[in-house]
Amino acid sequence: MPSLYQASVANTAGIPFLISGPDNGQAAAGPLTLKFSEAIQIGNGYLSVRDRHGYGEMHYFGTAPGVTVSGDTLVYQPSRQLAYNTEYRIEISANSIKDLDGNRAGDGTLSFVFRTGLSAVAINLTGTWENE
Repeated sequence: MPSLYQASVANTAGIPFLISGPDNGQAAAGPLTLKFSEAIQIGNGYLSVRDRHGYGEMHYFGTAPGVTVSGDTLVYQPSRQLAYNTEYRIEISANSIKDLDGNRAGDGTLSFVFRTGLSAVAINLTGTWENE
C-alpha cells in the first residue's frame, strides 16, 4: 500500500487535502494521478518526482507541460519513463494547491510515496493455472 504524508494533520472543513495517489504497481510509463478532497487549482510552486536516491525531475507549475487539473484531480505525466520496481516520492511545494476559494492544502509540503510496477504499462494478471 502506498504511503501518504501531509504536513497539515488537521482536516478542517474548507481545506483541501490529499486523499489518494498512485497505487503500488503504478505503470512506469503511465501518468501519476493525485486526488484531493475537493476541486483544486494550482498556484506558484513545484512538483517533483524522485527516487530514494534523489534522482528524478522537478517542474514549476507555471512551466510544467505534463500537469493537468480537472476538478479534484491533478494528473502529472513525467517527461520520461520511471524505472521499474522503484520507490518514488511525489512532493508538491507548500501553498501550491488551493481550493477554488483560495484555501491552501496544508501549510507544508505534500508528499506521497509509491512503487512502480514491473512493466511500462499496468498489468492485470488474473485467471487460474489449469486450462489457461
